[in-house]
Parts: sequence; structure tokens; C-alpha cells
Amino acid sequence: MNGKENFLQSALDCGMKMESQTIVKITDYRKVSEFLSRLKQRNVQLGMDMASLTCSGDVTIVADPYEFGNIKLIENDNSCIDCFKFKGLLIMNTDIDDPESAPEMYFEADDDVEWLAEHPEETRAPHLLSKNDGRYEGLEIPELGPGVFYDKETVDKYMDLDFRRCNGENIYVPKMTRIIRNTRREMLVYANVQECKKRHEGNSIIYRFRKNTCDDFIKGFSKYYKLV
Repeated sequence: MNGKENFLQSALDCGMKMESQTIVKITDYRKVSEFLSRLKQRNVQLGMDMASLTCSGDVTIVADPYEFGNIKLIENDNSCIDCFKFKGLLIMNTDIDDPESAPEMYFEADDDVEWLAEHPEETRAPHLLSKNDGRYEGLEIPELGPGVFYDKETVDKYMDLDFRRCNGENIYVPKMTRIIRNTRREMLVYANVQECKKRHEGNSIIYRFRKNTCDDFIKGFSKYYKLV
């Protein structure tokens, strides 16, 4: 089976209807978790674009095993992970019989009030390109212990070390992974089966209409796609 066939079968195995010119809406986190797990097991290669302008041609999308209700975007080509609180997912199919027609996904993120409450504003490290958009930097540094370090002091210290190494200084920098925490409600992620070339301009859609909701998207596409 190719990537598209594996995608469709994963959805069918989770009880979703997969038909041409349709949209499926899922708000059940457990159901989405199962679906994403099946995509990973079947090695379906996905590409994505985000409202933050982050993009990846090889992303693994999984339910966060440590934070119920959260989704992780593991960007295998960027050595970075984006995280967000799940609110809804739309799966859009244009032509399920055309191997070049991509199944497409739109993820809606929710306000992450729990994380914001646990991390006072003065301790957070804003994303390097952030413009007060609710995105914050974190680091996984196994040498320092488990979990993600979100405090500004630690993030600034080790990001500065990495910057100096990249500029030629002969210094030791421990292995670390950048984590971006997305904390606002928005249409955050557009993803598709990477091998299929017929698809919408999802990068433009997710950026221009990031303040919309899943229901707004359903209404906007209703002339050509029916909700099933």
C-alpha cells in the first residue's frame, strides 16, 4: 500500500468515513490519538505548514504521551518539535480514487490555559520570531534531566551557547532539542500526505485564516465539500 492508501485505511480503522469531496471533523482526543498512532505505525510520510510560518517536509504527528490533550509535531528535517493543545481536526478528501489527490488535515489548537498558569509570564522565553503570538521556546536537554526546560534563564543560556558554537567557537554544547509551545486558539496546522501532489495551497490558507475555527473552515469549503 502507498502512503495515501495507508492514510485512508488508518482513518477507516478508526471509524471515519472516507469519501470524495468530503470533510470529517473530529474533536475526540482519544480518537485522534488512535488515528495518529496508526499513521505512524504505517509510516505515512506527512508534510506540514503552520500559522507560525514553520514548515516541514517530514513531520511525525503524535499525541503527547505525557500531557493528555496535547499534540506533538516532530519535525524530522528541522530537529525541532512544536506542541499545542488539541481542539479539533478536519480531514478533507477531494478524490479518493486519484492517487495524486492528497488527503489533507487542518488542526485547530486550543488556548493552553493550564500551561500558561504553570509558567508565569516573566519566566517564559518568547519564541525567537514571536510577536506576542503566544509561542514560547523550550529545550529538552537530557544531560540536565528529563522533561522540557521552559524557563527563560535556561533557554537563553543554552541557545546562546549553541549560537556561539555555530559561529566557530570551540565550546561544548550538550545535545538538545528545541521545543516550541503554541498556547493560543487558532487554526494552527495544515498537513498532507507528502507523496500526493494535488492539494490546496494549505500554507496560505492556514496563515491567512488562522483566526478562524474548524466550523468556519467547514462553512467556507461547503460549496465543494460536504461534512460526513
